[in-house]
Amino acid sequence: MTFLDAFNTELEKQIDYFIDKEDMQTSKRSQTMMFAMDKIAKVLENSFENGSLTPDAFVKQMDNFIKIDQNTLNTFKKIKFGKGIAFVQNRIEMLKQDRDNLQKVIDGEDF
Repeated sequence: MTFLDAFNTELEKQIDYFIDKEDMQTSKRSQTMMFAMDKIAKVLENSFENGSLTPDAFVKQMDNFIKIDQNTLNTFKKIKFGKGIAFVQNRIEMLKQDRDNLQKVIDGEDF
């Protein structure tokens, strides 16, 4: 998934940044989050491989994630949480792109 890849790349940068700043506590938190994202990616991959998650079901789940993020975005806009707004907007964009690409594969279209 594009979002997980992009998020892991950003977390890796943060880990290096905080190590350079000798902020080991924050670096460790970033590392913990990166490991959690890696675990999620592996669960998704295994679910696809063993058939417990179909592409159609995953598209529906992605739609649910997008709805949740849209509600989060609306809240962040109300409280004027700038960094949160940018993060959630980017995540929504990536999730929509991933969903659309998967839907094209399901429909047999080239993308």
